[in-house]
Amino acid sequence: MNTRRALSLVSLLFGLWFFGTLAPYGVHVGEDGDLLYQMFATYRGQLPYIDFSSGYTPGFFYYHAALFRLFGVDALVTRISVAVANTVSLYLLYVLAARLVKPGLALLAPLLFIGSLLAYPGDFCTFNVPYPAWYNIALWLGSLVAVASYVDHGRMRALLVAGLCAGASFSMKPNSGLFNLVALSVFLL
Repeated sequence: MNTRRALSLVSLLFGLWFFGTLAPYGVHVGEDGDLLYQMFATYRGQLPYIDFSSGYTPGFFYYHAALFRLFGVDALVTRISVAVANTVSLYLLYVLAARLVKPGLALLAPLLFIGSLLAYPGDFCTFNVPYPAWYNIALWLGSLVAVASYVDHGRMRALLVAGLCAGASFSMKPNSGLFNLVALSVFLL
């Protein structure tokens, strides 16, 4: 196994350990409560925008309602999902950085990402609140990796993956998905 692959596993395993260990930690009553109520309302069959107001697009709520159906209604289910998204973000940050700098130095990108996350000891960690933005970061990075793959190999399916990532991002939070699509378009033009 080459150095780049080995170090990409370091970022992946560290993310699983870090975010997975802290997933049950703390609660932000206002943010957690509001989002969990809306996810639960969707799970019970209520419709976003009709039965409750939200600034997020329905895909976000239907995704979590599906998680509740699969794994049970529990706040930890949403937190584990966010932990997975944040872990994927660490991995993709490393993959993108390793294209530009030496593999060891590329570990700084995921490390800086973790260092920028807010934690309030004795209270909560912002990266545990199931904001759509955590998914948007992973999806945006996924679209960038796909476009980089297209540049390297010229395979159209890489552009399809990039578009699917941007579409999934839009289904979670419309402005992030739109910005993602515009950025990809500008890059390709």
